[in-house]
Amino acid sequence: MSDEIKKMADMLRKGAKMLSQVCPDCGVPLFKIDSNIYCPSCGRKAVIIGKESEVGANEVKTILSLHDTLISKLKYLEERIKEEEETDKLIKLINAVILHLDAIAKSEEIRKKWAS
Repeated sequence: MSDEIKKMADMLRKGAKMLSQVCPDCGVPLFKIDSNIYCPSCGRKAVIIGKESEVGANEVKTILSLHDTLISKLKYLEERIKEEEETDKLIKLINAVILHLDAIAKSEEIRKKWAS
């Protein structure tokens, strides 16, 4: 019996529920224990958004990296706004700030969902 199957059987014995969704990284069925969802093969936590899409560790890292990048770009835009005197260019910079703030807010919402 493979290690994967042994882990899955052990999880079932402990009361876990095998889900119809699979790990986006390795394709093994995901298991729900209490309110947490795990991949027995990867040993990582997964998050299911909606009915069909799964989020694995790589996606979590990507959204965290994107959030940091957006914050960095926001600081850059702030410096550009301080220096800019032309109204047309200021309007474009302010619009870029608004878009960045929206994206940051959305990334924070996603992070909160993953943390719960």
